Amino acid sequence: MPALTVLALSVAVLQSASAAGASGRFLEVHSPYGGTDMYDLGTVHMIQPGRFTMTYSRFSDAGEIALRLNILDVLKSYCKRPEGRYPVPQQLLTILSGANVEITGLDGANAAIEVTDLEKFSLVDWYYVQTAGPAIEFSSLPCNTQDEAEGNWYFRERAKITDGQKSTILFDCKRGLSGDSTTRNPDFAAFLDRFYEMKGERVTLPTINGDDGPSTVALYPIQHGAPLEEAYRRMCWEVTHEEPYVPK
Repeated sequence: MPALTVLALSVAVLQSASAAGASGRFLEVHSPYGGTDMYDLGTVHMIQPGRFTMTYSRFSDAGEIALRLNILDVLKSYCKRPEGRYPVPQQLLTILSGANVEITGLDGANAAIEVTDLEKFSLVDWYYVQTAGPAIEFSSLPCNTQDEAEGNWYFRERAKITDGQKSTILFDCKRGLSGDSTTRNPDFAAFLDRFYEMKGERVTLPTINGDDGPSTVALYPIQHGAPLEEAYRRMCWEVTHEEPYVPK
């Protein structure tokens, strides 16, 4: 399962001093997808007891940044291809070989690059298993929309890799749900509905932490043992001082 993230609704603001306590304003969580997720307790907005939003930034180390930039340059051409599965090009295999990474399909079968047409934009997905080096078990590249110039999209995607990607996430600690600003796009939310084989709960949110709003985001259950579970447990404890509910 890909690690999911979530945007949110705000009614009250939790002061950073009370939210952070002795542990400090920023909390680091190692991302199994590579790099570090930095959660900012100073941005917590309480919606209702046990339900809040906050911002986090994902940072990569220098080796992973170089790897991801090279991968982006290979995958961007697939945004122009029709929906389907494509063999992994030798160029990508060479890049991964240099990073001591062995590529495989999601089910352990032959590796492939998958292009999914979401009408307004496409997703380019690929999977690999780490033998050493950066861990990027799942990677999904959202292509530029019909209304966005390819050059603007390309530099924006590069900036996500080099500058760290900032998102707003919603945690519902009493119901075991989360969702983030990436699900504001209804086509992407529909894709996740199919991926999780369920319709995520839609929540309408006002403008939070500089995000454009109001908007509707989708919430999905925290998967036990999934990468997001550690962050969910830690943030819920830091903010509510109670053990959160985790779906079985």
